[in-house]
Amino acid sequence: MVLKSACPLATGIDQGTLFCSRERGNGILHVEKGDHGVIVSGGYPGNYSTSEKSGLWCQVHIKGCSTCRLQLKFQELSFADCPVRTNKRNKPDKNWCHSGCDHLHVHEVDAPYNDVTHKNYFWDNEGDEYVSISSNLKIRHCVGVTEQEDGRRFRIEYSVTDKMFVFEGDVSPYSKGGMLKSPNFPNGYALNGETFTYMIQNLDPYGHIRLLFDDWDIAPESQVKVYDGVQDNAPHTILSKKSRPVLVSKSNTLIIILSTGTNLYDCCFYRGFKAHYQYVSDTSWGKVPDVSCSEIYPMQGGAIFSFTGATISDPRFYDCVWLIKRKNSLDEADGVVLRVQEVLLGDGWLQFGRGNSLEIRDGTTSESPLIAKYTAKNLTDISYKFYSKHGLYVRLTGGFYSTDKLSFIYTAVKNISKGGEGCTGYFDFLCNTLMCIDQNLVCDGLDHCGDGSDESPSIDCSVSSMWRHKFDWDKMPYIADQDRSSPVPKCDGIRCGLTCIKLAQLCDGRVDCAGREDEDDCVYQETTPTTKSPLSSSPRLCPTPITLYILILFVSLRYNSSFYRLGVDR
Repeated sequence: MVLKSACPLATGIDQGTLFCSRERGNGILHVEKGDHGVIVSGGYPGNYSTSEKSGLWCQVHIKGCSTCRLQLKFQELSFADCPVRTNKRNKPDKNWCHSGCDHLHVHEVDAPYNDVTHKNYFWDNEGDEYVSISSNLKIRHCVGVTEQEDGRRFRIEYSVTDKMFVFEGDVSPYSKGGMLKSPNFPNGYALNGETFTYMIQNLDPYGHIRLLFDDWDIAPESQVKVYDGVQDNAPHTILSKKSRPVLVSKSNTLIIILSTGTNLYDCCFYRGFKAHYQYVSDTSWGKVPDVSCSEIYPMQGGAIFSFTGATISDPRFYDCVWLIKRKNSLDEADGVVLRVQEVLLGDGWLQFGRGNSLEIRDGTTSESPLIAKYTAKNLTDISYKFYSKHGLYVRLTGGFYSTDKLSFIYTAVKNISKGGEGCTGYFDFLCNTLMCIDQNLVCDGLDHCGDGSDESPSIDCSVSSMWRHKFDWDKMPYIADQDRSSPVPKCDGIRCGLTCIKLAQLCDGRVDCAGREDEDDCVYQETTPTTKSPLSSSPRLCPTPITLYILILFVSLRYNSSFYRLGVDR
């Protein structure tokens, strides 16, 4: 495998020499592909003088085209030695300058690159090179107070190249394939409107390329286009952002173009992609994996996801990746809990043995730390609970029959507020395990708390389930039509006019509503107690679930009409 990068284009412009000085201000140097030039300290080739100044002296901001990247070569760094840089307590200031030190600091501007690209260059970094991820970076000159008169200067050569990466090889023991990654993987890519190009070429003109993505986490604003061949009329396709691709080229060349799109206000929740490619001599792929089982879930609420092999007679080969991740700034969970609900060691696990595997990682990429890995040998020892603050990457690979089954329940959780407020916001239900979960998960038939406390007592859940699933609350008169400027206090039961009563008070033989709405139209069943109802001479009675359902609808309609009588602005 050979990796190449585009060289500076001969058609570029020589931008000459740029002096870094305080007088220059904070302007931006705009460059295009092929441009090149030199950045030097003030007064170069003489020494710069900063008097009593310490800290940031000057900076150069370079910004190129959307398909550009920048290459820097630090040809001369004549700085005094700076012993304090080895002291971990010597933290940089807000301008990333180390107090008392002459040095250069380079970082890229756009998030998330600005979190991972900060690098200092001292006197012993002379000769080093820096290749940017994007086309937007800053060079800062930091100075310290020193009596040294000579050896205070620097010289940097820069050039602008194309963001294109070329991978070449053939079908041989020494060049079977390799791996390609989106920019800054696994730390995510910037939605800054830039474009990255990857070309994979089988040097055998009659050969082909297989491509399987281990990671596929693409932002809605982005586009990934694949060309099969280098001809102008080569067939191409835009890959779905929701489905992990599996590709086999018809030609000997694949060209992949990532256009990041633009969104500078909600960064940075998309990790990008990582793919393995393989040089092959034909297009057949006997064990091409089925990746349609892959799915991405937001770290909100909770749900169940499961896997079952497709057929009884013949195995199918699968590569399933399930991600549980933060998708935006509203995903405020402190972490996620994953519980194994069902494990059936079927014929696929028995036949393919170690060829089948299940791995769970603490994070949202294939490079996140491994929590556990299971094969047929140790699957019966599987742990039934996993927790992560960052999200989870779950991957199942191998050959499976319909007798092979796995299912998981995941739940986004939040810790109890330290201020004594208990469970707040979306996470407003407190489990007996002292975790806060979304109230909407209560009584959904899944054990999200881990101890069943969100699913008990059973009578409450049977009523709650009917209450929630039989009504479309967004279409109810009170919720949809009420004047939002005059909010009514929250009611966990039923309203009689502006009075709130609990569900337990419906059809209990006692009048709680002035208009008797809580006791009208109740259908009663006899019970063993002999206490008489104050409403009639019949024994005290209890509602059936279907009766309660009818009553809820009746009360809501009565309440809707009461708004007109009360003069509420609708």
